[in-house]
Parts: sequence; C-alpha cells; structure tokens
Amino acid sequence: MQSIDDMHERWERLNQVMRDRLNRASDNFRSSADAYDGNETRMAHDFSGIYR
Repeated sequence: MQSIDDMHERWERLNQVMRDRLNRASDNFRSSADAYDGNETRMAHDFSGIYR
C-alpha cells in the first residue's frame, strides 16, 4: 500500500507543477494579448514616416 501512496504523492506534485506552468503560460499569453493593440499602434507610428 505504501507504493500506491508514494505514487499518488508523486502524481500530485507533478500535477501541481503542470498547473503552475499552465497558469504562468496563460498569464503570459494574456499579458501579450493585452499589449498587442498598444504595440501595434506604437509600431505603426514609428514606421509611419519612413516612406514619405
């Protein structure tokens, strides 16, 4: 029975690591998506006078 308990504990730790990584990835994706409009506007402004 001890090996099953050990396996369960390892699974729970692995599961927590995966949830933490997925949460971090989703936060990064959300942050990137939130900044998209500002970045797009800034880039358009920066390049607007190049070909005039």
